[in-house]
Amino acid sequence: MAEEREREREREREHDYTTSMVPPLYYGTSRTPIPDPTVLTQRSTDAAKDELRREMQHIRQIMETRMDAADKALILVQSYLDKLPEIRTMEIAQLQSLVEQRFQTENQQFVTVAERFKSIEVQFVERDTRTEQISQGNEKAINAALAAAKEALALMKASVGKE
Repeated sequence: MAEEREREREREREHDYTTSMVPPLYYGTSRTPIPDPTVLTQRSTDAAKDELRREMQHIRQIMETRMDAADKALILVQSYLDKLPEIRTMEIAQLQSLVEQRFQTENQQFVTVAERFKSIEVQFVERDTRTEQISQGNEKAINAALAAAKEALALMKASVGKE
């Protein structure tokens, strides 16, 4: 029985594999199966490595792009921060100018009100002067009328005393 098996194996080895429908599992006397799993494993490993390298390269490009963008953003922020004191100085100057304009406007309004008060004071002084002048004129007129009345009374007394 062992001899029969050995003969059968030799027949299989001698058989033309190109004409058979089912490919043999092994080539000749070698114990390596067909297709060779080492070769297949190597091919799939190489393919996986290539794919992994491409993915890593893609991730690296994305990270470099993001880092470049972050660097540019940092440069922009730094340039803004460098200009910030100038901007603040300009804003302070604008506010100071606005406050000065407000004070000038208020000062002008106070000057206008003061001028009005002065004109009213002048009117009061003029009124007081006119009143005093009228009063003095009335006093003179009253004194003259009283003096004339005294003279008239004295004349009447003198004429009553002569009669």
